[in-house]
Amino acid sequence: MPPRQVLYPSINTHRDPALGQRYGMRAPIDLEFAGPDPNEPRTVSLCVTRRQMPETVQERHWKLAWATVPLSTDSTCLGFRVIEVKQMPGYEFYTNWGPYTTIFDRESYERGINIHLRDMTLLEREKLEDIAWDTPPPTEHSGMSDQHWVASVLQKAVYAGLLSEGQKDYALYYAQQP
Repeated sequence: MPPRQVLYPSINTHRDPALGQRYGMRAPIDLEFAGPDPNEPRTVSLCVTRRQMPETVQERHWKLAWATVPLSTDSTCLGFRVIEVKQMPGYEFYTNWGPYTTIFDRESYERGINIHLRDMTLLEREKLEDIAWDTPPPTEHSGMSDQHWVASVLQKAVYAGLLSEGQKDYALYYAQQP
């Protein structure tokens, strides 16, 4: 399993081909040092991002995320821990960089489609991160997308006892609505 915490993953030279990581790719910058994941319950959500308009439901990007701490004095920027796979520019396949902390603008986040799964403790969120690390991304020509990957992570979370079948089904149903 890859190391849990890398403060500067964009300069980390380790790449795992099984996760779609290739030399020359730039990993997302992990801001965990600025907004660490707190040892208290947080609401984990399935976030659905509209890529462009007009769109089909299949063109939306799915990720799992939860708030860590406000990253600005006026609380307009929030730190979020994110679990996702991405299609990197210039590549046709998906890449799993593992969980990382990033900034979401509060207004943009609140306008998005955020389906609350459940409140999880830090230990439960770390188990969810481990599940994501162990879930390979869709390969080129597989016909799968980030949505299939998130659904797979959620199913494994059910098997691990982190979610109920009903919580998973509810989230997947609403994420697929037009």
